[in-house]
Amino acid sequence: MIIRFYNNPAFWGFIFVIAITEALIMTFLTQFQLYAGLTLWLIAIFDASIISIVSIIAFTYFHNKNIYASGVADHSSQLKIGGAIFSIELIIMLVLPLFMDANKFWVVLIDGAILSIVGGLVVFNYIFLPSIDSFYMQGLEKERNTSLFWGGVYTYLSIFSLISIAFYLIYHHELDKSKQDILYHELASLELTDHYLFNDLEYAVLDSLTLSQNLSLLEIANGKSQVNDKVEQHYQNYALVKPIYEQVRFIGLDGKELIRVHRNSQKLIEVVEQKQLQNKAERYYFSEILSLDKGKVYISAVDLNIERGQVEVPLKPMIRVGTPVLDDRGNKRGILVINLMADQLLDVIQDQHLLGKIVILNEEGDWLHGKDNGGLKGLMYPERELGNMQSSHPNVWMQMQQSESGWILSFDGMYVYHKVTLNISGMTEEPYYWWVTSFISNDIFSEKNAKFTGMMLSTITIIGIILAVVVSLVFRILGQRIEFEARLLKQANFDFLTGLSNKEMFTSIFKHEFERNKRNEENCAVFYLDLDDFKSINDTFGHDAGDEVLKQFADRLQRVSRKSDVIARLGGDEFSILMVAPVSIFDAEIFASRIIEAMTVPFDLKQQPYDMGVSVGIALNYPECDDHKMLMEFADQAMYKAKSAGKNGYYVHNSE
Repeated sequence: MIIRFYNNPAFWGFIFVIAITEALIMTFLTQFQLYAGLTLWLIAIFDASIISIVSIIAFTYFHNKNIYASGVADHSSQLKIGGAIFSIELIIMLVLPLFMDANKFWVVLIDGAILSIVGGLVVFNYIFLPSIDSFYMQGLEKERNTSLFWGGVYTYLSIFSLISIAFYLIYHHELDKSKQDILYHELASLELTDHYLFNDLEYAVLDSLTLSQNLSLLEIANGKSQVNDKVEQHYQNYALVKPIYEQVRFIGLDGKELIRVHRNSQKLIEVVEQKQLQNKAERYYFSEILSLDKGKVYISAVDLNIERGQVEVPLKPMIRVGTPVLDDRGNKRGILVINLMADQLLDVIQDQHLLGKIVILNEEGDWLHGKDNGGLKGLMYPERELGNMQSSHPNVWMQMQQSESGWILSFDGMYVYHKVTLNISGMTEEPYYWWVTSFISNDIFSEKNAKFTGMMLSTITIIGIILAVVVSLVFRILGQRIEFEARLLKQANFDFLTGLSNKEMFTSIFKHEFERNKRNEENCAVFYLDLDDFKSINDTFGHDAGDEVLKQFADRLQRVSRKSDVIARLGGDEFSILMVAPVSIFDAEIFASRIIEAMTVPFDLKQQPYDMGVSVGIALNYPECDDHKMLMEFADQAMYKAKSAGKNGYYVHNSE
């Protein structure tokens, strides 16, 4: 039986079609690098679905063209082949990338070879062979029910897989669109932060210039007056109307504070007493501001407030805006400094309806806003690398340097960022910049899409249930139709008493096999059997007893025969058996001996043992046989020679 198929070019043609198709699919996937853009499961299902459909088409084509000369497929062979190829290719596609780079071209050859070899063996041994055997052996009912069940399963899985792929693509398209909308909205909101940041800073610049030109202050600078309540009250009024101002100070040339208005621990504005004033000559901003020309303004980076040489606790991030104070002759007499509370300045960004957590960084990646105090300490202490973006998220930080705005995918979510350049009119320093970032965690995206995800899952579940019901109904109707056709087929092609093939069916199969053997120059053997003295049973015990003997004899023939052999009742007590190629005379004689041996056991005839014999004639398709009818006549003649030789024996026709 195996040689029948493996010697048939059509079998190799089927394997060739599968191998070439798989190679084309894999080439397409690798050429366009779809492995990198789609998930492994989606690729695997796509590949397996295409190759299974091609395998069904190829099998149907070969079968309809009658290329499988000796093969007969049942109603669901196509579906079984498609399901088997689908399962094999799905496993290959999921396992192969675990051991090698799936984008390499030589993987195409490996995938095609594995599918061809494994698929060919499985399809042949578990689909082709059972289909033929079931046809020859007439065990159709169980095979038909099993085929219908698996046919329904494969049909459901194939259709549901295609629907699932469509929904998967729609789902991810909508998720991507939703994510893009969120990211664009977040980025647009971040880009508006320039206005909010610059607004307060520009006011501070104008206030510093205005206060530096205050007449009362100029009198002090010109030596015409001493520090008085009028100047202090003026500073205090500025601080009152500007909640973002932490300090307003006038510092002399020696670095000593001459006037200082600040917010105390109760957030109230107060004028600091003269004995509490400090010297700030060592602070970096003092020399920076004092070196400026008239009308120029210095804006510091964010750092922590220091009082009497120590970082103030609780921590207060500050931005300092300052300008020099000059007398009438243009000589510098000190500096005017306004301390802005950086937290309040930066908090305005949080109110812009942003979804993510706002983090503001300086140009070196230090946390300015949005992190705990541990991050702020990095602004003043050597261990600053422990609390900045550059050390904690180096890949994100590196990508941020490539553009002024955008978003970056990280393992824990998305970083949306915008570079804010501080370049206010009046500044003398080179413009410096901050990074305003919004971190949107994966949980936020999940929450935003939870409703849509639930809707998609509900929809695909409902579709799956409806599809299952529809497929079940279709295959139930199909099963009833097949069962009806099977009954008609059985009545037309099978003996009603023994269940064996009838003469018409046997003749059709025999003719088909005989012609195939002629083409392939192979031998088949036909056996003609006749029960010895059967007429005496009918005459003595009646026709019912004769029918019982015929059924018992048919059962014994089936037990000693191969699955590939075709057994038929030609009529009365005459039977025939076809041994399919390749068959030798020795094989035929061994089989005949088994038949004779099976007759040694008495028949059960009305609960009494009854001995019977059988005469067997054997003929092989010798070259002189022009057609199957001649070979059948040779077997018939051999059977009569066996009877003449004493009955209950066999005789092989001699071609000579």
